[in-house]
This record gives sequence, structure tokens and C-alpha cells, in this order.
Amino acid sequence: MYIRTVFTKHLDTVPTSKLCEYFDGDLVNSPYINCEICQCLKPFRCHHCRICNCCIYRMDHHCIWVGQCIGIHNIRFFFLFISSLSLSLLLGAVTTYPLPFSTSIKLLFTFECVLGSVLFIFAFGHFLMIITNQTSLEISYNIMDYIHQPSHLRKFITPYDLGILTNIHQTLRFSSCWELFNPFAKQVPCDPMKVVVSREYIMHCDCLSEENEQNQ
Repeated sequence: MYIRTVFTKHLDTVPTSKLCEYFDGDLVNSPYINCEICQCLKPFRCHHCRICNCCIYRMDHHCIWVGQCIGIHNIRFFFLFISSLSLSLLLGAVTTYPLPFSTSIKLLFTFECVLGSVLFIFAFGHFLMIITNQTSLEISYNIMDYIHQPSHLRKFITPYDLGILTNIHQTLRFSSCWELFNPFAKQVPCDPMKVVVSREYIMHCDCLSEENEQNQ
């Protein structure tokens, strides 16, 4: 999984010169924006990584430990990598504990407990984001949006939450269970130009808009 995480290539974004093939009209009237840095079409949920110097669709973060951006094309391998590594370390700590505690065993046990616990918390956090269809970048915006909502209408709803099973399939991109744990299996194709927004989120935004109009 580590190898797939590192060497999975992120697909190139669409140059702005190709924008007319997707939309009928001027560039300024398109529902998408253009990246000011790489001058490419920037769909929803796409962010520019200054380290990789390119736009990454559904970018989560740039991981210094793997030297690669974590996005839609390698999030599955990254999540399975940190999950399996954390469980392996914690299992190692369980098997190490009954051994006679020499200095080396104490160091090994401490290393397994600390690193395993940190990675488990990190993996669990990613699991929560996967089942709610969020990224590390998006969750900060969603929290700020929640804070600024009127108290009587305050509700934490994520824009792309389509249900747990749909969120998992859409994020990890697998069609069968064996594909999920197979690093060589092809991922289900995704189209960054097609983004489905939750109906509940749209209705909540309409309520907030009506509230703002009444207060003006």
C-alpha cells in the first residue's frame, strides 16, 4: 500500500484553453474557476499544492512522510497503509508485553505503543472524514461555516455527504470487497467535473438564505 500511495500519479487537470469543450460561453461565466498559479481548470474540491506545483482533485493534504499529495487517486492506499501499520504496531505491543522487560524490550514496547496510538488516531480521523465525504481541508471550512450560522438554525451538514456507504464507495473507489484490499486492483473511474451535492445541504442553505433576507 505504501508503494501505491507514493507512486500513484495524479491525473493532469484540464488547461483553460480546453474549457470551451466543457462549457458553452466565456471563461468568466463558467461554474468552475481557473487556478491562478498553474492556469488550469479547477473543478470543485480541487486545490493547488505549492509543493507538487499542480492542482490535486479532492486534495486532503501533502504528506511529507510519503513525499506525495494525498488526493482522490491515492487516498484509498494511504488510508489502508496507515490503518494496517497502526494495527500492526498495536498488535506488536500486545505480543511484546508478556516478554521479560529488559531495556531493549521496554524501548520496543514504548515505540510500538506511542507510534501505534498516534497512527491509530490519525487513521480513525481519516475514517470519520471518509464516511462523511470530507477532506482535511474541507472540514476546516465546514467547521467555520457551522460556527457562523445563526444559533437557532445551526446544523453541521457537509456538502457532499450522500450517506455512509455511498461516501465510502465514492472516496475509496472500489466495486467489490476484495478490490478494497488489493493494491493492484483498478479503481472505479471518477469524473472531477461531476460533483454531487447533498440535497439536505442545499435545503439547509436555502433556509439560511431566507433567514438572511428576512434580517436585511
